[in-house]
Formats: sequence, structure tokens, C-alpha cells
Amino acid sequence: MATPPETQKLLVLQHNCARGGQVLEAVLNTAVRMEADLVLIQEPREGKEKDGTASHPSFNFIKGAKTEPSKC
Repeated sequence: MATPPETQKLLVLQHNCARGGQVLEAVLNTAVRMEADLVLIQEPREGKEKDGTASHPSFNFIKGAKTEPSKC
């Protein structure tokens, strides 16, 4: 009987930040502690806004084009 291939799991964390910069930072720090592979953020506060966070040393921030409508 053949041995099944090793299963790899992908850990995904999703959160609606309601445009809160400190909320986004907390979610990303939690994702680091959880060793998340992918973080999905709804309503992030952008870097140019007050209290904004658009980057984190452990993640790459990917956002759609401004010309495309936002979708959940």
C-alpha cells in the first residue's frame, strides 16, 4: 500500500479592520505569532491616512488598482 503524500496546510487569517490603523497593526502582529501564511484584510487604513499602516516587516501589502471597485 502506498504512503499518502505529506499534507501541507495553509494558515489564513481574515479580519475587517474598519479603517483602524492600530487594529491593522494588531492583526498583523497576531498573524506573526500564529505563523499565518496569508492575511486577508478588509477596510485597511491606508498609509497616507492618520494612524495609517500599510506595511509590516513580515508581510507584503498587495492592493488592487484604484480604478477597480473594491469587493469583499
